[in-house]
Amino acid sequence: MKTTTKGIRLMSVMLAFSLVFVTCNNPKAESLINESSYKIASPDYAVLAEKSLDLLASFEFDSFASMLADDIEYEFPDGKKISGKSALINYWANYKTISGIKSMNIVGANYLPIDVQIKPKGDIPAGIRVIVDFTNKLTFEKNEVLVKMNFSFHFNQEKMIDRITTYYDSSTIKNIHEH
Repeated sequence: MKTTTKGIRLMSVMLAFSLVFVTCNNPKAESLINESSYKIASPDYAVLAEKSLDLLASFEFDSFASMLADDIEYEFPDGKKISGKSALINYWANYKTISGIKSMNIVGANYLPIDVQIKPKGDIPAGIRVIVDFTNKLTFEKNEVLVKMNFSFHFNQEKMIDRITTYYDSSTIKNIHEH
């Protein structure tokens, strides 16, 4: 997928519209938005997120690893976390071997780079992140499945990915292994 400035601008307009819509329909939301400080980040981060996701999907683990900080934290939808670059790369290499996955294709991806300037509530760091909405076409030895996914890539000061948080229905993938 080629990320374009036009696509990022369109997503920026959609985000702004969403914030206005939420604010107009929820009096409490206005105070949340005014207290927070978010802005659109450089499209360069969307390009980096796209490249890293493409490398992961094509099982180019060494190249994928070159985009990660040593202290990367990868979080699955169930809350399970893998910490450290070598642990994450070992996980993916092992998953490829034991799962029987033949390919992953990223379909219809949208990349939104944002700069979270004030630390949000919870275990979410401030800073540059790219929110990605896409469908992952997973092909296994005997079956194929389409899974709607959302990833959040967080970048450190060196433009290395230091956190990936994933959101998707993992039961779809688990069910394919049971049949």
